[in-house]
Amino acid sequence: MIDLCASDLYTKVQAIPAIATATGLAVGGKSPDPGMTKMTLPAAWILFEAAQSTVDANSRLPSTNLPALLSYAVMLYVPYISQPDLITNQLPLIELVAKTVHGTEAPTGQRWRFTTTKLVLVNPDRMGYRLTFLVDAGSL
Repeated sequence: MIDLCASDLYTKVQAIPAIATATGLAVGGKSPDPGMTKMTLPAAWILFEAAQSTVDANSRLPSTNLPALLSYAVMLYVPYISQPDLITNQLPLIELVAKTVHGTEAPTGQRWRFTTTKLVLVNPDRMGYRLTFLVDAGSL
């Protein structure tokens, strides 16, 4: 289920025209660019972060049933050209990513939940934001 949800999230984010050609599941893509300094901006990378059990400690569920809450990060990198560009183009892109995914159905049959956006990178030419999405897996 982790793989199906990752693929679903990737498909939804890649459908956004501004980042359609620069979206991936592998950080930095396949090219040798460890600092990701040459990537085309804006860009988005979908990362699986965690699976947290939702089983009650007192539950007597069979060991084959593993309900979990899955957490994914969408790392969104945007160019920092000027303050007007940031306000007009880049910040609305963050909102668009959140709105594109939040409330849509995941392969689990549950709906994606947007939880947070956090600024995680500031460079002279780019900024990076981490958007977190959660989905109930039902059972892994």
